[in-house]
Amino acid sequence: MDIEKVATAEIVRQISKTDYLAPFINDGDKEPSWDGAIYTYSRSSKKVDELLGRVPVQVKGHLDNNFLNETISYTVRVADLRNYLTECGTVYFVVYINDDGDCKIYYANLLPFVLKRLLKDIGNQKTKNISLSAFPTNKADISNIFLNFVRDRKKQLTTIGADIISYDEVVKSGGLKELNFGFTDINRKLTEPFGYMFKHGFYLYATLNHGITVPIEHISSIEMASAVLRAPVMCNGTKYYDQYSLVHKKDGVSEFHFGKSSVYIIDTRNHIGKFNFTLAGNLSERITDESFIIDAIESGSFSINGVEISLSSSKKEEVDSFQIEDRKIHLQQLRRIKKVLTQLKVSEELDCDNLTENDLQNLNMLVVAFDEQKPVSINVLPDSPPFGHLTVANLKIMLSFSKDADSGLHWLYSFFDSPLDFRATDENGNEIKSSVYVLLSKENFITLSNIDYDALFRAITSVPCSEIYCGQVTQLLLNMLLAYDEKKPEDQRLLRYSHMIAEWLLSDDNETPYEIRQLNYLQIIKREREFSVKELKELYSIIESGSVREDILVGTYLLLDNQPAAELHFERLEPELQNNFKNYPIYMFWKKTKEDRKTNE
Repeated sequence: MDIEKVATAEIVRQISKTDYLAPFINDGDKEPSWDGAIYTYSRSSKKVDELLGRVPVQVKGHLDNNFLNETISYTVRVADLRNYLTECGTVYFVVYINDDGDCKIYYANLLPFVLKRLLKDIGNQKTKNISLSAFPTNKADISNIFLNFVRDRKKQLTTIGADIISYDEVVKSGGLKELNFGFTDINRKLTEPFGYMFKHGFYLYATLNHGITVPIEHISSIEMASAVLRAPVMCNGTKYYDQYSLVHKKDGVSEFHFGKSSVYIIDTRNHIGKFNFTLAGNLSERITDESFIIDAIESGSFSINGVEISLSSSKKEEVDSFQIEDRKIHLQQLRRIKKVLTQLKVSEELDCDNLTENDLQNLNMLVVAFDEQKPVSINVLPDSPPFGHLTVANLKIMLSFSKDADSGLHWLYSFFDSPLDFRATDENGNEIKSSVYVLLSKENFITLSNIDYDALFRAITSVPCSEIYCGQVTQLLLNMLLAYDEKKPEDQRLLRYSHMIAEWLLSDDNETPYEIRQLNYLQIIKREREFSVKELKELYSIIESGSVREDILVGTYLLLDNQPAAELHFERLEPELQNNFKNYPIYMFWKKTKEDRKTNE
């Protein structure tokens, strides 16, 4: 038996039955490293002007009666691998031939990316084992192998002389613009791309910021594919979601994910669908998800982008497992909690996935106090102020309270909507009207979840100015700026209301020196935008006034980005004043030297 002739003839026979390929392979060919080529065409007519590319091939015959393996290993000369890389790739065939002359073909697509991996750190080796897969017998699958070879070879040509780069290396370099992949499939029956990707390999490419596209991985196949699709999900005329996730799995199952809790599973082999529901997510997400599942089960259908999906085929035990009546009661409880948190002006979502027993007790207490409007039992330490924060999972809610004379229980109020009357005392013991909001610290502005900035601003600006009160408000303003500098740009409300308070102090405060009020206002402006000419003149006027404190001059020069002048006046301050200055929000504009950084560390 002439093994090489049988092997070559089998390759030619399989290629010849395709519509887009033409084999030019000679048995006994003496061409170094190759036995011929396979030509690919864009049309089945195979005209010259329809030629897509030429694919070099190497064919090896091998006597073996075992046709059971889907993959094999075969030894190839390193010199041949280097030649294949020079040629920008080769398809390598090994044909198993049994005693009866029957054949099974194995192949390897040796594109530049694969070849560079095989040759990496090869040293003085003369041979290298390569892995080959069983060659398909379907003519469309055979054509796809060579059409994709030509397609990927073109994409890898520009990087043939470069080292392989991994995804992690691309990300670390900061040069990643986008990831992309693609493939050619002539199977007209394929309705979506995932079916191909479940059974075939493809290359993942990275497009870099400078426009070059490089291969970063070859993926042999995928187990599942997921996509987020924008389309309305509705039930009974109510839109519950603007988008959903669609997951295709290799076993023929498709999953539609709605929100955080609902998964509608369809087995595409028998077209039977069912819902899985596990309540998850934050409070708002849970309310939406539970409302949706109740509505869908009771109405027996829902729609995606106007296409109705009937649940009429669902088994009774599946429907009963949702315990709809119990879910309605639970949904009502969630809505009561949401109502209370809205009333308290809580701006963050409640994380319900990690609620402790203590969190649940605190939520129940809030519902009783604010929804049922009843006094509650709380632990109040002797001589403690009539306010504090309550922690519920990720939320910190500032509350005030007063004792009910009859029951001994306590009425709860939002700190920002409380009947507290706060007054300060001057050096002579005289009471001066103030606002409880001046007690808020930088940490409060960073951590509290229910700050009502409108109520805060109304209360602050409703109190008549006095030297003590305006000093308190100025400190409040500085605390807000310190908090903003830690949280930005997460919470722009801090900067916006700081601006409003600084404007009010600038116009109504006649007790605090003008240059301090102006400096505080302008440091907010610097956080928002560049200074106008008028504002720059204001800063230079402070410098030229001639009777300004050294710390004011330091701040002024910092706003003008004059670091040397700021340092000059900073050095004139007493050590204690220097330390105090570093705690002011205006110090963020100090351009730190290496010595400063070492000191702070």
